[in-house]
Amino acid sequence: MNNILLNILLVIFLVYLFNKLKTKYSDSLDMPNYLSYENLFDKLEVPMLLLGKENEVVRYNDSFIDQFDLDEKEIEGEPFNSVFEIEGSETGFNHILEKFNSGEKYKGKIMFFDKKDKRYECELKLYPIFENDELVGKHIIINQIDKEEEKISSALRESRRKIRDLHQTALKMENVRTKKEVYDLTVKAAENILDFDLCTLDIVEGNKMVVKATSSNIIPGESISSPLDVDSIATQVYKNKQALLSPDIQKEEFANPTSSKYHSALTIPIGERGIFQAVSTKVNEFTREDLELVELLIAHALSALQRLEMDQEIRYLGFHDSLTGLYNRHYLNEEINRLDTKRQLPISVIIGDLNGLKLINDIFGHEEGDKFLKKAAELLKDCVREEDILGRWGGDEFMIILPKTSCQEADEILARINRKVQKTYKEKRPISISLGRATKDINFADSFNKVIEEADYKMYKNKAIMHEEDNNPLVEMIKEKMQKKELKKGEVYRLDSLLNMFKNNPFER
Repeated sequence: MNNILLNILLVIFLVYLFNKLKTKYSDSLDMPNYLSYENLFDKLEVPMLLLGKENEVVRYNDSFIDQFDLDEKEIEGEPFNSVFEIEGSETGFNHILEKFNSGEKYKGKIMFFDKKDKRYECELKLYPIFENDELVGKHIIINQIDKEEEKISSALRESRRKIRDLHQTALKMENVRTKKEVYDLTVKAAENILDFDLCTLDIVEGNKMVVKATSSNIIPGESISSPLDVDSIATQVYKNKQALLSPDIQKEEFANPTSSKYHSALTIPIGERGIFQAVSTKVNEFTREDLELVELLIAHALSALQRLEMDQEIRYLGFHDSLTGLYNRHYLNEEINRLDTKRQLPISVIIGDLNGLKLINDIFGHEEGDKFLKKAAELLKDCVREEDILGRWGGDEFMIILPKTSCQEADEILARINRKVQKTYKEKRPISISLGRATKDINFADSFNKVIEEADYKMYKNKAIMHEEDNNPLVEMIKEKMQKKELKKGEVYRLDSLLNMFKNNPFER
C-alpha cells in the first residue's frame, strides 16, 4: 500500500517536473534526454495510460503492458472502453466516461474484463491535461488491487479499531461503582468489540466458580456455577493462572463442556478472582490475536476490580475500628448527625463500658486486654438487630444507636445483652459491662447529643452500683487463678505491684 502511494506521488511530481522543464527549455532543444517526458513515462513502474480528447489510447508504458498482459497492437489508438469492458454494463462505463470528460481529478475502484475475459479489480486514478484551458487529454493510472495486501490492511484497521474501542471501555471502567458493573461491561465489550457470541465471566466464591455475567446468546442453564474440585478447562486455567487457547475442547483431556456443540475455547484467568471464557461452535475459531486482545480487556477489568476493592478497604478503614471491626467514633458521629431527625423518632441509644479493662491490662498485659475487647464486641454484635448501629465509642466504651426504637424496645435489647454477659462469668474471659440507655421521642426537645449524655450518665451510675455490690466477675477470675496457682510469674509480679500501690495510696482505691 505504501509503494502504491509513493508511486502516485511520483507521477504527480513527474507531471509537475515535466511542465517546469518544458517551460524552461521551450526556446531551445537542450532538454537532457534522461529528463524527457517520454523517457520518464516509459520507465515509471506504475501502469499508466495517456488518453486523447476522445479517450483513445495515445500512449502506454511498459508497466501497463506487463501488469495486464496485453498485446500492444490491441491498445494503441483504441478507445479505452474497447481495451477494457467495465463491469456493470453500460451504466458502469457511462459513469467512468462522465468522469473522464468532466475535466476533474478522479479516484475510484473499478471492475473490468480484458479481451481475454480475464477479470481485474483495480484502483483507477485520473489526472486531466489542459492546454489553454481546454481539456486535451488524461493521464490514467490503473493499479491492480493486491488482495492479500488489502486483506492485511483491513485486518490492521480492524485491530486498531478494537484496540481503540477497548481503550474506551477502559475509560468507562474508571467510573464504575460496583463489581457487577465491571463484570457486565467486560462481557459486553467482548461481545460487541471482539465479536464473541458466547462468553461468560465466573468469579470464585468459597469453593465454587459462580457465573457473574454472560453474553446475550448464552441460553439460560448452559452456563452454570461449578465446584473448584471438578476438572474442567475453567478450573485448570484458574488454578494454573495461565491462559488457554483451545482449537477444540472436545479433544481436551480435562475439558468438561456443557454441550457437545462447543468446540473452540479461549479461557483467561482474572488474577486470583476467577476466569473469563469465550467458546464457539466452530473448530479453530480463535486466534492468538484474539487471545492478546482478551488479555488486554481482562487487564482493564482486573485493574477496575482492584480499584474498587482498594476504595472499599479505604472506606472500611475510615469508618471502622481496627481492633474490633466495629464502626469507629468518626462514623458514629456522622450517623448521630444524620439520624437526628423527626423521621427517626423515637430513637434510643445504649452506652456500654467494659469493666475492669485496666485491671486486665495491668496484670495480664494489653494483648490479653485486646482479647477481652474483641470478645465484648462479638457479644454485642450477637445482641443487636440488623438495622442497629454498633460502634466503639472510646477505649473501653461501646455505643449502640437504635433508630425508630422506643424505650421499651431498647430495654429489651439491653436485657438481652445482660443475659448474654452473665453467661460469660464462668468462661475463660468473663465479660462485665456497665450499660446505660436513653431515648429521644417527640417530647424530647433537646438534640440527640443530650440523649447520649443521659445514657452516659446512667451507665456510670450503674457502674457505681456494681462497685458497691462488689460483683465483678474479673476479680473472681483473678482470685480463682491465684488459688489454683495458674498465674504466670510475670502476672504475679504485676498483681503484687498493683496491691502494694493500693496499700501505699489508699485514697486511690
